Amino acid sequence: MFRVCLLREMRCYARHIPSPASWMFATEFCAWTPRCLIGCQICTRRLPSSVFGGGNGSNEQLSKRRMYHSDSERFLGTTQIPLDQNMNTVFGNTVVLIGSQSEGRGAFGNAISPRVASADLFGKELELCMSHKEILNLIESRKAEMTLANAITAIVTLAQMLDKMNISPQKMHAAIIGRPGFHEICHVIMTNEMNFDAMSKVMKAAALFKLDEHHDLSMYLFNVVKMNLDAKTLNISQICMLCPLVSKLQSNESVILKQALKEIDKQKKSLTLKDVLNVLRALCVSKDVPETLDLLMYLTNYIHKHANALTKSELSRILQCLTLLDYENIACMFTLSKLCAKFATEFTNQELVQVLRALVYFRVMNFDLLRVLEEEMTVRIPELMPETLSRIMQYFGSCRFLALSFFNAVADHFVSNAEKFSSTQLTQLLLPFGKLNYLPTRAGEMFDKIEETFNYRWYEFQAEDILDLVHSFVMIERFPLNYTHKIFSSHFLQKLKGAGGVDFQTKCQLTQTLLALHLECPSYKIPKLPWQYQTRYLNRGFDALETKPKYMFQLKVRIQELLGGEEYVAFWVSTQHLYHIDVQIKLDKDGFVLPAHQEEGVHTLVALCVIELDRYCVNCLHLTGAEAMRQRHLKLLGYRVAELPFYELEQLQSMRDWEKYLHNKIFPTSPMLQW
Repeated sequence: MFRVCLLREMRCYARHIPSPASWMFATEFCAWTPRCLIGCQICTRRLPSSVFGGGNGSNEQLSKRRMYHSDSERFLGTTQIPLDQNMNTVFGNTVVLIGSQSEGRGAFGNAISPRVASADLFGKELELCMSHKEILNLIESRKAEMTLANAITAIVTLAQMLDKMNISPQKMHAAIIGRPGFHEICHVIMTNEMNFDAMSKVMKAAALFKLDEHHDLSMYLFNVVKMNLDAKTLNISQICMLCPLVSKLQSNESVILKQALKEIDKQKKSLTLKDVLNVLRALCVSKDVPETLDLLMYLTNYIHKHANALTKSELSRILQCLTLLDYENIACMFTLSKLCAKFATEFTNQELVQVLRALVYFRVMNFDLLRVLEEEMTVRIPELMPETLSRIMQYFGSCRFLALSFFNAVADHFVSNAEKFSSTQLTQLLLPFGKLNYLPTRAGEMFDKIEETFNYRWYEFQAEDILDLVHSFVMIERFPLNYTHKIFSSHFLQKLKGAGGVDFQTKCQLTQTLLALHLECPSYKIPKLPWQYQTRYLNRGFDALETKPKYMFQLKVRIQELLGGEEYVAFWVSTQHLYHIDVQIKLDKDGFVLPAHQEEGVHTLVALCVIELDRYCVNCLHLTGAEAMRQRHLKLLGYRVAELPFYELEQLQSMRDWEKYLHNKIFPTSPMLQW
């Protein structure tokens, strides 16, 4: 067995040791180490034979070895060094024990290659370095021994260490890139020929260093890649592997990346799943999407056909890439969502975050995945990272999936661990409660914690997130009266406005929140909202607040037949308070129907609200927060609200069924006349 004892504190270069006594001390110090055989570079100064004891004995051997000066890489000649059977000698910073012939190893004749040994020693010394400063100091002290293998090992080790530190490019340049040691390893890399594996390692390291595309090493790597592409010496897998590395080092208008993508497009029929993933990663950085749409279509179709061969990590990376590319292949997305349900319990926290982010972005709902998340993740909530938990809640909210046990467990976890969540994560975590119109069992404690969080962390939240949260709380009749003066202040409204102005959805949220305060908190002094932040109506695209005309034609015909003509009914009526009413009917104090245009003698306003599928949660007939607030506000405005659920309308077949059903909704206390 080969063993090397590294003495980092001992600087044992031959030229630094003044006498043979010092050499004897070093060899005696390591005499306990098992014998091994290793070669390395040593100084040109010849060691005295007395160190080895036995100048011309029978066991003495002579071995010629190529020698290098410790301060340069110039070849100086050869030196003869006597080797004893039980000889201990010191090379550089390393004590090397050379085995005897009786053990089957004959001096330097059977030793491993000096360059390989040097690389191994250098790698072992790199492993002992605890910081980038120690690595750079080691590189600067070992310039004479800096081979290509040593340089690649050094730059990869540095890159991996700095990737964990996550420092800014400015600090990285001052701490590493500007140091002489970094220039030295770059010089060695650029003056030696590399194979593909070595080049890919260097490019990965350069990407981690965030080197500028005009840096000498970056330009050298670009030239090497371009020469190989021009010479067509790279196969399709190698090109796919280099694409994401080139895209990280060069700008979006990379000529090399375009050339590589064209070459991939020509050979796309020979791609493998690993190649597809590499190409997607490269396309995520390249913004030249119009020229790659055909390639994207082929890649997603290929993924759709070979989805069953994907691992969970490959699945999460593919979904992440498709999200960044903003490219949706519907068939592919549904196939991948089914696969997500299969791996749901095996995903790591980070992988599950990437998967759910993609499914929310593309609005893909998979019931199997939703059920698995509800059943399996409820007991694992304490183990989940805050980002993972908030993404699961966001997915439930986007799919309108009311998981009662999960929501209650999340509320309990939030009360105990609110400080662990960032402001964005808190927004994603709490919004589904209002959107799905659900108050957890510990609602009082949850809202006390929310108020406490707002008190201490108000300025950590983005203005849009605060408005989303407040609007969500208003849906479930929780009014943050202590913060309304902040929400409607000129400073907050200016933050909402930003550079692009206030969009329509923001105006709807502000106006509806103000209306809720006016109707449901009449004793509270309502702040004023400038007219430029208000809207006079809510269109159908705002959170499904207004009905879709799926049943309107049939409903219109049946009501006119029941009431005796179209003059007694009004459809799609706009109120003075944002909302539209599907069907409005006016009654006098005796319960008789009045013409729709008559204003005098009106005692009761009946609002028929068609409740379609998108007003309910997908897994139960529970109204969403938007629809519940709409009906609540219409009642406060003086309307008698009558619900017409979609599942009841679908069961009506004959005209007689329609008349009986509508009569019970419009005149619930009056018997229907039989003719």
